[in-house]
Amino acid sequence: MKDDFTLPNDTQAEVWLLGGILQDGRVMVQFAAGLAEDDFYWEKHGKIWAAMQRLHKDGKPIDIITLASELGKMDSLKTAGGREYLFAISEAVPSSASVDYYIEIIKGLSAKRKLYHSCQKAISNILDNATTANECLESMLETLTGIAKRSHGVKVKPIGDIANRFISDIESMQAQGKMPGMKTGFKELDYLTEGLKKNELVIIGARPGVGKTSFALKIAINIAQRVGPVLMFSLEMSEAQLAARSLCFQSKINLKRTIGANLTKSEISQQKNAATFFENIPLSIIDERDLTARQISAIAHAYAAKFPPVLIIIDHMQIVNTNADRKNYENRNVAIGEASRLFKVLSGKLNCNVMVLSQLNRDIEKGGFKPPKLSDLRDSGTIEQDADCVVLMHRLTKAGDNRDCTDTDLIIAKNRSGPTGETKIHFNPGNAMFTNPDEYCFVE
Repeated sequence: MKDDFTLPNDTQAEVWLLGGILQDGRVMVQFAAGLAEDDFYWEKHGKIWAAMQRLHKDGKPIDIITLASELGKMDSLKTAGGREYLFAISEAVPSSASVDYYIEIIKGLSAKRKLYHSCQKAISNILDNATTANECLESMLETLTGIAKRSHGVKVKPIGDIANRFISDIESMQAQGKMPGMKTGFKELDYLTEGLKKNELVIIGARPGVGKTSFALKIAINIAQRVGPVLMFSLEMSEAQLAARSLCFQSKINLKRTIGANLTKSEISQQKNAATFFENIPLSIIDERDLTARQISAIAHAYAAKFPPVLIIIDHMQIVNTNADRKNYENRNVAIGEASRLFKVLSGKLNCNVMVLSQLNRDIEKGGFKPPKLSDLRDSGTIEQDADCVVLMHRLTKAGDNRDCTDTDLIIAKNRSGPTGETKIHFNPGNAMFTNPDEYCFVE
């Protein structure tokens, strides 16, 4: 391995950045939050940057005199090279116009050095017999996530620019007759919510057996077919179980007979045609069990590098591995809250919609299957706070009902972008598929 002094760095970029700010201190308004002291390879440059940040925070001008004075207060003037060095860097820069370019260079090289040190730490953890493989992986993922956040920096955006871009988007949507979000395929739900939007976290809550997975799977198929790549984490059902449901959705053939391999030749041919349909839509499924929220996030980022998803589905929240004692309500609550916050951040990082399925508290069944409320989300933690939209599913009859179709209420209990309300969809026990009320749904 190389020694620390050979690690990636660009002395000229650091000098030109600091010199550019000394030429025009006003640029600190835009870039003050973009770098930290430890992003600089040379200690003296980090000290100069820290002094500049302090001057900016106090609303003072940044020039050689004020900077030297501030470094003196920090007892860092000598470390920073003295007044002579400040004069030297102020004259070395060609222009202050390229400050943002220098920042990107410094930030990228800083991330590389941090990755180097993180890898060294990871190797040390791996060689430590007292550390488990899972602990090594968790530590590495946490460190890498932190480096990724730092390397992206904080972008300061004028409200005027944001407002104009928003109006431009509105005009474009109106011209094309589009709604702000992606259509789920369920008409009344789309009308109330304006579709699934990027950078948002949606929670689908229901009791066991009501059909959360089938509902989410139908949405996944609709969006993958019409919009773009969808990634589904199935922590409960196997890929074969999801495939069986998907095929029966498309072929309108009975799910029980399909799973039991009790099909006619004609029905087998229909299922083969359905399989051909799914070959052409970008829906990917991961059915690994015991994944943590950080592992889900890391896998999603890796997938996005090749196929940027428009929708990520996680089924379901209560079986995401939180490493928390399930009997300890307080710890479990906090852990679930941390997971929901991570999934909310994931929607922003990947610029997609993240849909998380969640169970409801068992206590709701004691009241004779009353309509659920927001507070009925199980192990809720901060789920309802992080969510942009919460849809609760409610059906008086369970999934095993023998009737051809059963009405299912969709209760929009929270909607950050619009009104709350209720609508109905149909559930067909024959192929476990949900449809709009006006669509034929009988499956023998």
